[in-house]
Parts: sequence; C-alpha cells; structure tokens
Amino acid sequence: MRYIISEGTDIIAPGQIREWGAEALITVDEISNDLSNLPQDKDSLNVVFIPTVFDTSNSLSYGGANLALRVLMHYLRNGITNFNIVLMGFESEENFLLHYFYPNILKIPGIRYTRFNKKIVSEYCYCEGNHLKVDEYVPLLDNLGLKIPSSFKSTHSLTNEWCLFKWNSFWGIQDCPASLMGHLFFEYLITLEKLGKLKNKVVTEHLKERIRNIPSARILLIDDNVGWHSFFTAMLADNPNIEIECLGENFNKLLFSKISSIIEEKINKFNPHVIILDFRLMEDQDAEIKDDMKRISGYKVLRDILKGNYVTPKPSFGRQVLIFTATSRIENILMLREGYADGFILKEKPENYNGKEITKDVIATMVSLLGTAIDRAKFLIPMNERLKELSILASSSDSELKQTIKMVSESVRQITQNNKLNEDALKLSYLNLFSILEHLKPSHYRNMDSYIQENAPNDILRYWNNINNVRNALAHGKRHANINHKDILISAELIKEWQIRLCNFVKKFIVHRITNNRK
Repeated sequence: MRYIISEGTDIIAPGQIREWGAEALITVDEISNDLSNLPQDKDSLNVVFIPTVFDTSNSLSYGGANLALRVLMHYLRNGITNFNIVLMGFESEENFLLHYFYPNILKIPGIRYTRFNKKIVSEYCYCEGNHLKVDEYVPLLDNLGLKIPSSFKSTHSLTNEWCLFKWNSFWGIQDCPASLMGHLFFEYLITLEKLGKLKNKVVTEHLKERIRNIPSARILLIDDNVGWHSFFTAMLADNPNIEIECLGENFNKLLFSKISSIIEEKINKFNPHVIILDFRLMEDQDAEIKDDMKRISGYKVLRDILKGNYVTPKPSFGRQVLIFTATSRIENILMLREGYADGFILKEKPENYNGKEITKDVIATMVSLLGTAIDRAKFLIPMNERLKELSILASSSDSELKQTIKMVSESVRQITQNNKLNEDALKLSYLNLFSILEHLKPSHYRNMDSYIQENAPNDILRYWNNINNVRNALAHGKRHANINHKDILISAELIKEWQIRLCNFVKKFIVHRITNNRK
C-alpha cells in the first residue's frame, strides 16, 4: 500500500492523492499520538511518503522527518521490516543532510529521500529487498545520535515515564504507557527495549515472595502521576497485609495550602506507617524553580506538614517518609536528609542507561527499604506519640522538669532519626529516657529503686523491676538482663519493647506525682 502522511490537507488535497501516486492520504491526527492507527501489513510492502517539514513557515523544523523516525520505530516494535519510508523534502538531499539533526536517517535501509514534487513522487520507484532483520536495526538506531531533551520539564517527564515503563514492563503490568508516546527519545528507548538490546529481566518468584513477606503496614503514596498509583498498588497486591492508599493526581491544579489540608486529613484518617513522597509533587510549578530547591513542593510537604524538626516535631515525625525521586544531585539528597527524610526510592534515568539491566536490582532495593521502614515506623510512631504526651505533661510541671523532658525528647528524636535502630542507638535513647526519672529522685534517696518502690502505687509498679534491670544492664554493658527472673539476651527488639514500657511508666509516674502535688 502506498500512502502519504501529512499534518493536514492544505498542502496535498485529498482529491489529488492519486495524482501523487498514492492510494490514501492520512493526517497525523488520524493515526493518533501512539501511531496505533497507522496502516501496517506484514505480508506486503508498506510505502509511506512523509513531507520532511509540516510547518512551511519554518523550513528547519523537520517535524515530518521526526515523524518518519517514529513510524520506523513503530514498525520495528511490531516486527515489520517490509517498508519504504520516503521523505519528501523541499530542499536538495545535501542540504537536508546538512541541516537535519539526525542525518544518519538515510543510512537506514528502507528510508529514502526525494524532492517534494508531484511528478517525482508519483514516479518514485521502490524495492522489496535490502531490509534487515528487526534486531539488526539496533546499531543503526544508535548511530542516529538521538538526544535527550534539554529543558528540565521535558527531561523530568521523560525520566518519570521511562522509569514507569521499565517497572511496569518488569512487573508485567502493561506494555507501555501512552502519555509520552510521540516523544522521539522515549520511543527510541522503548524500541531498543522491545528489540532486545536492553535485555529486560522479568519479576522472579523470589522477589514476589519477598513482597509477600513485607510486614503488615499501611502505606500512603503521594504522587501527582496516577501511573505510579497503579504500579505500587499492583506491586503490593500480592501481600494481603499491606494497605495502600494514593493521592496527588490533581495537585498540579491546587494551591499548596489546599494540598496541605488534603494530606493532613488523609494521614489523620489512614494513619500510615510509611509515606512515599514524590519530590517534585507539583511538576509544573516545580519546573520553574531554578535556585532555592527548598521551594520544591515535595520538600515543603516533608518539612512543613510531615516532619518539622527535633524541637518542634510535626505529628508525622515518627512515620517513615521515603522520597521518590530521580534526583542525583548530592546537594538535593543532603537537603532532604536535613529535612528528616528517612530514605530514598530512586527512579531509573534514561540518560544513564547503557544496556545494563538494573530494574530488578532497583526494585529489590526498594522492597528491602520498605521492609526496614515499616519495622522502624512500628517502633518510632508509638515512641514519638509518647514523647508528645510527655511534653504535654511537662507543661503542667515545674520548669526544671519541663526543661528536662524537652531536652530528653529532642535527644531521643535525634538519636532515633539519624541512626539505624541497632543496640547502640537504642541503648542511648533508653538511658536518655530513664534520666527523666533520675531527675525526679530527691537527693536523700539512696537509689532510684528505693525512690520508686516507696513513691509509686502498685498499679504503676507492674513493670518497674524489669525496666530498672534493663537500665542497669545497658548502663554497665552487660549482655543479659534479668527479665521476669530470667536472664534474657539483650537485643534491639528487647530494648524497643522495654523502651515503650519505660515511656508509659514515666508518663504514669509523672501524672501520679502531679496529682499528689496538687493535693
């Protein structure tokens, strides 16, 4: 079949199509953005005539030549090699090769050039042979030297959609997203993927099993791209103990104040353990920011809504906030760390893609990060809730106790935020919390145990001996603690358990003391 693709019918009228030696005139709008309506026949030759330039007011725009490359890649992705793509130029072939960004287009078998002239085109001779196998076109596509877009917004969108395509393909969710079909570099990437240059591994049962073994949790995804809502929901669907909710698809249309209230309302209602937060949450507005990166919407959400700081923490300080980003700039990573981000899920970047398949490794790393974040959250959320309760209590206590609780709370937040929750870090935070009780003990009491035993009522003393024994073991570097009259090996999990009970004990004892003082 011989047909002509044109942006409209103003250059070639439909009634003249036979005079041009073609059977049909097809407009760009008719074949849709992803070329899904492009006529294609695997059994006979497809001859496509395309003007090199659609916009005649700009003779160097070469929109038609770029479309020809997209048609080529569309054919290759669908296993079609019996084609002739004929570029109809308004200049000599030499000038076209001189001015067009990708002159190696004419080194690709099946692509030819002729002048834009009714008589020349109608008499154009084409051949059935000289075509390669589909995968043999890969080095020829590489030789084109296609360039990633230079503008930040285009690059960011491309990175986002490429990563979404890669992860969806890996997980077997869908063939490819349509939102960037029509972008030449994006179609180049997925064509290389389809032709097998970039050998895409498939998700393994071992990785799926790791997802099924992620601890039960509630995960909130905040991202303006609904494609990521679908991906994370599908990826975590095999684990019935994971609840995931998503928001952000309309954030580009809202003021930041409205976004803040939506996020706060969702967190209060859903109470997530982990929040996956897109760094550039309001893409259109963030694209305009060139200097002060602290104005980026994701950072503002992190700092102003979720975390706050050690001194004035926000309600989500204990929740684990994982930044979802493609940024590789060390200054951005450090800035987000200083804003109390708990980890990073990094997107694959197309400009760094050299044929090495990393998707499986990247997703496996993300799964490990989620598991770690959930474990941390299940300790830090109740811990920070209790620190908040202590701070509220301190407001009705004497100024000295108030200052002690303030200093201890800040120290514990700093220790647990900035370190792995191993024995050493947990030991420090436990002893810090215990120091609140030590502050309360009058000097005439010989030791803490005698003070507590004499001043705490029976309903508070329930766990005291174990709490005190854990403190003594940690303070003296012992490997075992006497718990319920048994020597128990000290571990991170044991310290976590008794640290929460220590917080409860401190709260109850302070309430008891305040009540007695009022009497």
